[in-house]
Amino acid sequence: MASFPADPQTISDWFVEHRNEWFAGTAYRFAITFAEQMIGVIDIDGISNATGSIGYWLDELYWGRGFAKEAAHAMVSFAFEELELDSLHAGHALDNLASEKVLKAVGFAHIEDVTISSRSRSTEITQRRYFLARPAHV
Repeated sequence: MASFPADPQTISDWFVEHRNEWFAGTAYRFAITFAEQMIGVIDIDGISNATGSIGYWLDELYWGRGFAKEAAHAMVSFAFEELELDSLHAGHALDNLASEKVLKAVGFAHIEDVTISSRSRSTEITQRRYFLARPAHV
């Protein structure tokens, strides 16, 4: 898998729409930083009917160091406490055991495996999908 971001112009173009999405309440995107450097991104998008989808991408140099788990915990808290969403969805490629570990660590439960087209891998993959309901105490 390629390091993030693969193309600075692509990521720049992607950030342009964030302001509009934020004000519309359809997506919230954040940089994951370390030592004042962007090392990845995390977001909640597709927000509709009090649910959204969480996703993240981390530079390969920072894998296995807890950054994704820390960012995922923060994003789940943001979703339920600030946005008052009722639920979240997430998914990862079946062979991405590190993402499985992150999602389970923040409380997501596996719901299904589906075949999808992967833009980053340029092929079809099996995606493992997850669900997380808003805790009763929030």
